[in-house]
This record gives sequence, C-alpha cells and structure tokens, in this order.
Amino acid sequence: MESLGNPDPTQREAREALGLADKADSAVRNPVLPAWFFAAMAVLVAAVLLAQMLDTAQRSTVMFGAVAIALLLNMTVQNKRGISFAAFRFRDLAPFIVTVLVVIGGTAVAYAVTEEDWVWAVGAGLAAIVVLITGAAYRRRTA
Repeated sequence: MESLGNPDPTQREAREALGLADKADSAVRNPVLPAWFFAAMAVLVAAVLLAQMLDTAQRSTVMFGAVAIALLLNMTVQNKRGISFAAFRFRDLAPFIVTVLVVIGGTAVAYAVTEEDWVWAVGAGLAAIVVLITGAAYRRRTA
C-alpha cells in the first residue's frame, strides 16, 4: 500500500493495511511456544505447591528456585522469539492466572481445614493439569 501521493487510502487499501496490522499484532501477542515450555511450567507450578509440605527453610529455597527458573524460562523463550513483556495483554492471561490462583487458594483453604499435607499434592497435580490444558489450548490456537 502506497499513500504518499494520496493521503486518503481507498477502502481496499485500508482493509489491507488493517489486515496486515492484525497479523503483525497476532504474531507478537500469540507467538508459537514450544511444548516443553508448558511442561516445564507445569512442573514449576506443582513444585511451588509441593514445597508447602516442607519445613520453612526448604520451602523458601524451593519456592525461590521455582520462581527464578520460571522467570528465566520465560525470558529465554520470549527473547528467542523477539517478544517484549509489553506484548502481552492482561485480559488474554487473566483466565489462566485466575484459574491457577483459584486452585492454589482452594488448596490452601483445604489444607487449613484438614491440616493434611496430601492436600498440597492434590493441589499441585490440579495446578499442573491447568497449566498443561491451557498450554495445549494455546498451542492449538497459535499453530
């Protein structure tokens, strides 16, 4: 589309320009991510919940390590694909984040009621499943 000579594009030119902008926006906001990324994130989310069964010092170490690894994985995957954090929209991530937080919160409440450590293992499994299911849905959508 060339509009230097005519500042008012035709409807066809405007549609083409908007279509190209939508494709570029989608490519940045919805990059294709490797399957291993979601498997690794599922393990890390589960580790955070399983860490609740450890004593305080061990729990802090595992949680810090899991969060640090998750951040490093995110940075690695994003940098390889030229994605900036600004490319993500909260409304795109909100359903996933809310679901994981509900699982974590529900697990914490169940533990507070039962005081049984196995509740954390169940919560870890559920949280990992949420990550894997949403990761698979994301990969289908971006494939």
